Amino acid sequence: MNTTKQALPFESSDKSQEQVIKDALSFDAFSYAEEITGKSYKEDKITDDIGFLAHISHSKQKEEMLRELGDSSFHNNLEQYEKIIGDIGFKKILEIPFDNQYSAHDKVTHEKFFVYWYEECSILLTFDTYGENSVNGGKFYYNWIPNDIKDKNNPSSSGCYEGLSRFRDFFDFLGVKQNYKKFYWAGDYDCREAIKFHIEQLKKYGKFMKQWKKQPFLWLVHYVDTRNKTGEGLRNDNNMPTYDYKAINRTRLAMLPKSVQKAVRMRSEKQERREQLIGKKLRDFSCWCFRMRYCVEKKIGYHSYMKYFENNKFSRLLVKLGFKIKVYGVTGE
Repeated sequence: MNTTKQALPFESSDKSQEQVIKDALSFDAFSYAEEITGKSYKEDKITDDIGFLAHISHSKQKEEMLRELGDSSFHNNLEQYEKIIGDIGFKKILEIPFDNQYSAHDKVTHEKFFVYWYEECSILLTFDTYGENSVNGGKFYYNWIPNDIKDKNNPSSSGCYEGLSRFRDFFDFLGVKQNYKKFYWAGDYDCREAIKFHIEQLKKYGKFMKQWKKQPFLWLVHYVDTRNKTGEGLRNDNNMPTYDYKAINRTRLAMLPKSVQKAVRMRSEKQERREQLIGKKLRDFSCWCFRMRYCVEKKIGYHSYMKYFENNKFSRLLVKLGFKIKVYGVTGE
């Protein structure tokens, strides 16, 4: 009998299937081992061994569970993966072959970079292959609106809330009630594991935006794009990439159907620079909002507060525009 398998906490008859999957995807074998022994796996060999065994058992069980559900796992061959995403509703819109001469197979392998599109939800999926028949890595990108404020933290993907959420501290500062329906999430998920489950969760707790408002950080680059002829990474002395991923992104976005380009807000280089500048200004403003809110919550001294307020460019701009700032919880000294 496999006692390690029985001990793993994400399997329970008391849990819904949804919760079992969530727990399996977030399970940390080494944290689990530390809970058992009360010691750090970095300092205690027994804890490290338990964590390692739990990790092996968990990985096997998780992969079996996802395959039974007809979902993807970290070990996908190309045929299986294309069937899974095809059943979801993805359609292939771009295929770029490339040769990998740095393969561990001691031969040049013929790989492919793919772009798929799920029109119903406006999800852009990109991935490449390794060893000719294995899915190497990739992501799916989307814009999404939560059904309710309590669901706003449901996405566990990379990304951030956009729209009025940038100004939530400012609205709180002014005492303005916020409309959370104006928030939307621009983000991405690792496309290899549980792609079907993640998309179903996003559908359950919100809705996808057919027309993107914000383009997440896109990566339409395969791994050979990032290497030189000897297989070394194209980076400078400061370990910064020397290849132009933005130019590669623009080139490959331009190869997509016009309807997809429009849906994902394809931009020219000039438009990208302009949006980056606007984004920086918005981030600066968001930072100001946070600091003002912090001042109010901490009830700092009135004179110290006003000194910061008067010397801040956003404060001066608001006063110039006619805003009357009501300071809650701050009293004169």
